[in-house]
Amino acid sequence: MEKLKILRILEDKKINAKVIFSTIKLKNYLYLVEKEEGGELEIQRTFLGFKLYKKLISDILQGAVVPNLSVICNDFSIDEKNNLLEINGGFLILDGLQRTYCFKIAVDILANKEISKYYDSLKDSIRDFEPIFETKDDFLENYEIGIEIWTNMDLPKTLYKMVVLNTGQKKMSLQHQLDILSIKLGEILNKLGLKSITEKEIRRNKFKISEIEKEGIIKLHSLAEAVVSYIKGSPVKNKQDAVEYLFERLDAFENLLSKELIDDIEFVFKKLHPNFRYCDYEKEHGELHQENCPYILSKYDPVLIGLFAAIGRARGSDNFEKRMSKLEKEKIDWNKFFKRYKEFKTGIGTKRRRFAFELFRGFLLGKFESIEYKEIDEIYDFV
Repeated sequence: MEKLKILRILEDKKINAKVIFSTIKLKNYLYLVEKEEGGELEIQRTFLGFKLYKKLISDILQGAVVPNLSVICNDFSIDEKNNLLEINGGFLILDGLQRTYCFKIAVDILANKEISKYYDSLKDSIRDFEPIFETKDDFLENYEIGIEIWTNMDLPKTLYKMVVLNTGQKKMSLQHQLDILSIKLGEILNKLGLKSITEKEIRRNKFKISEIEKEGIIKLHSLAEAVVSYIKGSPVKNKQDAVEYLFERLDAFENLLSKELIDDIEFVFKKLHPNFRYCDYEKEHGELHQENCPYILSKYDPVLIGLFAAIGRARGSDNFEKRMSKLEKEKIDWNKFFKRYKEFKTGIGTKRRRFAFELFRGFLLGKFESIEYKEIDEIYDFV
């Protein structure tokens, strides 16, 4: 158990959380951070690189004090008699991920001066560079960090701090924000036996987008946009629109994932998804080669978003279940669809979403009986 002296406590009245200020030895800080790795820490940003932080690493090794780091710890107790915070769990980093990476590199430099590429780089590029710490253990034991420990933080509060305040050195991409905001959605897909992937997993594993499309893997951030569109009953304008919608409803997000929505997600990805495939060369090679074609709902986000928006709009209408079953069997003219899909020249993203939405909505509401040449042209002209 790590015990820290409490310097002061402040209350964040906006989210009803307390933040405890203290200091901690680097050795103990890194231990508590690493104790949490493999869990929620996985959703945070990646290191921006040694080159960008070379000067900070040099300063740290020469004893510079860095700004306070912010972490979350919900497994703790307070010894009021001795004014101590007793840490039982680990630390989840809110603000300070880049500095934490710098600490780890500094430790590596002191542990392997003779072979460390980082040490040679610092010596070559920073004038008068000379660490004041003789060894790695000296550094870990004697370097102290100012720390802000956030307590009473549930998932919505954590996401509020991570996504909206976005206090790190690197702004999260909208895809990453959607991944974080839809963690619960990822859990549902897993329970349904459906394979999904986040933006971070794509970067970390160096997945080729073409592989994701050909294996039919669900991009979590794309599905998050689709789910928001389902709930609203119309396609979201863009990723920013989806982020804002989800954030405003963080506390109620789990309630938004209704049984009907989960059932429809399962239907789409188990019944429609396997047959929704398209190749540009399909016309020449015929349906015999369809198994080699990318999965439409993994490749074309506007189609995924438009489809879910249409299902959300049509649910509850007369003959909804029957029309969904009919859609499963429908031989959609994908060649004609994508010919028209690619002809939009302005407002491309918005029009493509609307095109897919109007087409599937018309079919699910019984306005037309097939999705073929005539219907596709009619909706294209309308959009």
